[in-house]
Amino acid sequence: MWPSGPGDIGWAFRKGGPKLAAAVNRFIAANRKGTTLGNELFNRYLRSAEYVKNALHPDELRKYNADRRAVPAVRRALRLRRARC
Repeated sequence: MWPSGPGDIGWAFRKGGPKLAAAVNRFIAANRKGTTLGNELFNRYLRSAEYVKNALHPDELRKYNADRRAVPAVRRALRLRRARC
């Protein structure tokens, strides 16, 4: 799904995986705003975008980089844990 204008939402899918895109498009078509589920999803997640943060803000980038640095340590710990089992 590609955004077509301001305020539209776009989803990114892995290349070569058309099944997920097709499933999402079917879901969206069946549950558009105006349907019971569509209205509930809109009211819950899309009415206000206050919870969305600027991913490029320095504070958000610091969090991302801190999480990224932790990944190798977590992987090592998981490998050690599996080796003990």
